[in-house]
Amino acid sequence: MATVATVDKPSPYTPRMRCRALVILAAVCTSTVVLAQTGTPSIWVFRIYQAGTTTQVGIPVTVTAANVPCDLAPVTGMSNVNPNRWRFTDPARPLRQCEYPDSTRLGALSDGSYEGTITAGNVDGSSAETARIPFVRRRLNPPAVPTGGQIIQ
Repeated sequence: MATVATVDKPSPYTPRMRCRALVILAAVCTSTVVLAQTGTPSIWVFRIYQAGTTTQVGIPVTVTAANVPCDLAPVTGMSNVNPNRWRFTDPARPLRQCEYPDSTRLGALSDGSYEGTITAGNVDGSSAETARIPFVRRRLNPPAVPTGGQIIQ
């Protein structure tokens, strides 16, 4: 009877290559976790600018995170004309939103185009400002009552 010799095919991956692949995989997985770990905001800062400028309108408003309700259902499709509150993504629940009512300050702005930004902060520092959020303040401005009217023959 003939004996058949079998030959094991060598792996195309050397032990060194396998080790490097594991190290790279571990680094990628770890870096993703590290990037996702950001501090919890304890304050929010709301700023308003004249549109297209670096000129702030009024002073920034700083609000403790405890006074900004979060975990709210997302709102979309709202007008940016005459806004009365700020809405942004809830940092703890990315599919939900937070809301800060600011009707007094937003309502006091004169007619014009503005941009708002939001900054988060805690004891370790502050985030960068968000991208500019455009909005318009426009009051109803009907014409004045006509004067000097006469009905004549």
